[in-house]
Amino acid sequence: MPRRRLLFLGEGRVRSSPLKTWADALERVGFQCIFVDLKNISGKKLAKYAKRSSAAIFQGYGIVDHFVLRQLSILILLGVPIVRKWSGTDVYRGLKDEAVHQSIMKLDKLVAMNITSEHEGLVEELKELGLTRIQLTPQVASQKLEWSMPHSYFVPKTLLIYLPSSRYEFYRQDLMREVVKANSDLRFFVVADEQHSLRRFPNVRSLGWVDGLSTVWNQVGAMVRVTEHDGFSRSVVEALYMGKYVIHNHRLPGCWHADSLETINQCLVKFRKLSGPNTLGRKELRAYLGDHPENDLAEKILGVSLTRKEFWSAAKKIATYALGWKS
Repeated sequence: MPRRRLLFLGEGRVRSSPLKTWADALERVGFQCIFVDLKNISGKKLAKYAKRSSAAIFQGYGIVDHFVLRQLSILILLGVPIVRKWSGTDVYRGLKDEAVHQSIMKLDKLVAMNITSEHEGLVEELKELGLTRIQLTPQVASQKLEWSMPHSYFVPKTLLIYLPSSRYEFYRQDLMREVVKANSDLRFFVVADEQHSLRRFPNVRSLGWVDGLSTVWNQVGAMVRVTEHDGFSRSVVEALYMGKYVIHNHRLPGCWHADSLETINQCLVKFRKLSGPNTLGRKELRAYLGDHPENDLAEKILGVSLTRKEFWSAAKKIATYALGWKS
């Protein structure tokens, strides 16, 4: 019987972390999930965790420093496979920043599996980075999805915009401003913008940072998410599950595709005419995820133990050098 403990590395168990969503889902199918801060744990204590763990799941968004590489090397030498989770931002940085790309390729020699729950386009970008051993798994949710549960049949003529003030360019603040100006008859709820850059518009309610979107969904009928680079984000899954319409610049299940002011406005013309929820989008989401996406993820995580012997031989050699055991 495989061990059922998983180590989660790179981020803490905070609400905004994609790793937290995975841990919540995997705990529902029997895993014990432990979050470890690689920069603040001794090698000895890390080794104790490793001896009872099936795999370690790592997510990082920038350059991995030498100390973290050493810590990951300990796991390899103790036979714990490393699974690297990819979202959207981490891939984007690797494509745009050569130093980040070099760090990715250095760490990849220790990675048994690269895995994403975003979309096929992200898989192609991982290949463009030069990565192999790539798996695609359906997106999972923190809570169990109950497809039979009733959902609202009222569609507020209000749209959600996610616009973090630290990343205006990435989340297309310029375009969102034009969308708001061109659709003065519609209301927009803007979240995560702590500078409230769009608050001057009378049809905008700027909420700043919110701790999750659960309090917002019942007040909106749709979401606009057009970014420089994106995956199948958790907010998109939540929106479709709640029967909301989603305007997105990637062709994702259940979403309306738009990538310019003109095409977004065309979607909003349709939105104005609607009186019921996005039942078709919800059906497409269910077909994409399946009824138990966490089971698919669990199978892939456990399957990493079957990684070829050639990989382990090379990875352990590299890990040995990283720890300075050979010159």
